[in-house]
Amino acid sequence: MIVTLMMLERKHDYKKIDWKMCQQMMSVAFFEKLKTFDKEELVKNEKLSKSVDAFIFENPDFTPEIVKNSSKACYSLCKWCFALTNYAQIAKQVQPK
Repeated sequence: MIVTLMMLERKHDYKKIDWKMCQQMMSVAFFEKLKTFDKEELVKNEKLSKSVDAFIFENPDFTPEIVKNSSKACYSLCKWCFALTNYAQIAKQVQPK
C-alpha cells in the first residue's frame, strides 16, 4: 500500500507514510485513481521514481510472491506497482533513442 500511495499521491518520503494515510487514499475514488494514473509520471518525476526504487530496494519482502501470502488484494497492487516501475525504467532507456 505504501508504494501505491507514493505513486498516486506523489509522496516522496515513504518513512512518513502510515496506515491512516493509506486508508484515506483508499476511501476516495481509489479504483478510479488506479485506472487513470498517468504512468508517464514515473518517467518524468525523477524524485518520485527514485523514492519508489529506494523503498523497493530497502524492503526485500516487497515482492508479489511474498505479499500474496498476506493479502490477495495487496498482491494485485504490488504487481501493479512493479509493472509501472518496470515501465518507467524501460521508458527512460528507450526515450533518448
